[in-house]
Amino acid sequence: MFKIISFLAGYVTVRLHGSGALGALNTLKSEGFNIGSPSVTEDGYVISCSVFRADAVTARLKALSADFEVTERHGIPFFAYRYRARVGLLVGAALAMLIVFGSTRVLWDVRIDCNGEYDAPAAERALASLGVKCGKPIGDIDVYNTELRFLVDNPQFSDIALNIQGTVAVVRLRVRSRPERPEEKTGAYDVVAAEPGIIRGISATEGVPVVKDGDTVDKGDVLISGIMQGAYGEYYIHHACGSVAATVYREFTAVIPLDSEKKSYTGKSETKTSFTVLGRPVHLFLSELSPFEKSDAETSTKPVTVFGLKTPIVKESVTYREYTVSPTRLSEEEAEREARAAFDAFLESEAGGEVTKTEVNCTYSEELDAVVISAVAEVIADIGVETPIKTSPLLTYVRNGDPE
Repeated sequence: MFKIISFLAGYVTVRLHGSGALGALNTLKSEGFNIGSPSVTEDGYVISCSVFRADAVTARLKALSADFEVTERHGIPFFAYRYRARVGLLVGAALAMLIVFGSTRVLWDVRIDCNGEYDAPAAERALASLGVKCGKPIGDIDVYNTELRFLVDNPQFSDIALNIQGTVAVVRLRVRSRPERPEEKTGAYDVVAAEPGIIRGISATEGVPVVKDGDTVDKGDVLISGIMQGAYGEYYIHHACGSVAATVYREFTAVIPLDSEKKSYTGKSETKTSFTVLGRPVHLFLSELSPFEKSDAETSTKPVTVFGLKTPIVKESVTYREYTVSPTRLSEEEAEREARAAFDAFLESEAGGEVTKTEVNCTYSEELDAVVISAVAEVIADIGVETPIKTSPLLTYVRNGDPE
């Protein structure tokens, strides 16, 4: 703290040398001059004093006929005098100091650590709504109430620890662990076919299978029944469950025109940059719209660091890359490759099971001037879905083995 005050007020360094150096030094100390602790050199001593006492110290040394010289001048007053002709620089330096001083009183960063999987953006938004965000005055953050309200609003977390470390809020979260409970299988349910298919295997964990391998079923047919009859004619209703593998078919049709458009980048680009300083945006552009008629936009967001230290400034950039669209014509072979690639993408997202066989037919249509693909895929998929049983009031049922 003493060094900071000395720098703000300004101080000078004086070198004493010669045979009378020690005597002059003792005289200054005995007369109460505040010269700090002197350092010993090869031919004398070095002392320092505030800018306010420098004239008195040098005048007394002259009166003592001591050999001395002022070697260095430090601090803001000398800096300001050196650059007195450059007012803008001084004003900028003063503003920078004010910003640095002010920024130490607000949050620069919020760091979240969690012991399990969680929705990080949602947690950040929840903390921001409670005032834990960049630019928030540190003195306005009530740690206890913030922790309490966060847990009330976010029951997926069992614990939170909020610590303010300098200008950084360190938040440690613990995900609530719930014991896994077995799924309750109650009610009257059948397992029915979600789509037509040929049965290839059935595994019933509850209920009675009513189909066998090789049977052809339609959508809605019962595969595993939840109704069972006892030895004495009574009925039992179960929540039927299980898996039913069946051969199903996926059909795909697409038209690939030979005349199409080609996208080409011109090499021209423009980047628009903005900064978020302590949560407040500062734009370095007049319009955020693309300067090109046709362009792609690439965005990037990253914190600004100084000497490896993160600052409360976030740089956001949007780069627009211009492109042109020109007509082009595909060959039949190129169009067929595109068609087959589209079919492969369809199977990857829509097959819903193991693909065992495919039949693909690509033909050129002169009328459409396009390649038409018609494809069928044979897939082994689980087609069973649980559906409530429509019971009859004329029958007496026993639910899950217990009389009603």
